[in-house]
Amino acid sequence: MQSICEYCNSKKEHLYLMTLPCGYVVCYDHLKPSIQHVKDPFSSFNRSRTETKCLVCPDHYFNIEKCLEMAKNKSKFMEIGFIEHLKLVKEKIKSIENYIEDTDFFLDKYLAPVVNMIDLRREQLKKETNKKIDDAYFKTINEIDNIRSNFKQKAKSIDNKQFEELAKYEKNNGVKKTAEYFNDKLKELKSFEKDSIESLNKMIENFKTISFEYSASGLDSSKRYFRQASLDNEEYILGQKNRKIRERSVDVENHINFCFGKINYQSIN
Repeated sequence: MQSICEYCNSKKEHLYLMTLPCGYVVCYDHLKPSIQHVKDPFSSFNRSRTETKCLVCPDHYFNIEKCLEMAKNKSKFMEIGFIEHLKLVKEKIKSIENYIEDTDFFLDKYLAPVVNMIDLRREQLKKETNKKIDDAYFKTINEIDNIRSNFKQKAKSIDNKQFEELAKYEKNNGVKKTAEYFNDKLKELKSFEKDSIESLNKMIENFKTISFEYSASGLDSSKRYFRQASLDNEEYILGQKNRKIRERSVDVENHINFCFGKINYQSIN
């Protein structure tokens, strides 16, 4: 169903026409500049005292928040908000479709070079301490496997059927829908977006900066064994100084400071 904007005479779908306090009907787009300061129009209004000059009869001003809360406008405004956010979520899903469809290709692109670096580091350090290197290596590879597993599990958690159900709604034509109806729909949509889409998007961005950082390793080698002489006592025999020298052996323990390296990656729960 279409009607005409009484400000620009354009034909618009009834949903996108708002009634002003003075009774005139104008396009929703004309009011957009006046409602930009409302941070979250879907939950609660920012109660500022900003007055907007009437577009049709410029001899009076009106409060844009109160105008949108009018019975004729509120449900429309909530439905428009839902539609706009639905479009945003659809675009986000489309942007990650390639990553979801072939997770192995995406994961190999970013993880394979890291695994290669880990393998190289393994061979470099094996001559120093084989067992410690192997232990650290397999632990690090296990981290890679966990990262891979977490991503694949998160990708599989996106339930297209659930989204299709969320995307279903009855337009505000004919049967009038309450603002609460679209508010509930929007909450469900945002919950789906936060739990499924946003966390996966963060994972995707984090993969783009994943790296493997070498850590310093080496042997702090002091002398393992040395003889230390100390003056124990002195005595004079026949006018001659006779020194008794006590010798002691000191074992110095080797300290091996070793660290394999670390994966630079911010995990997402």
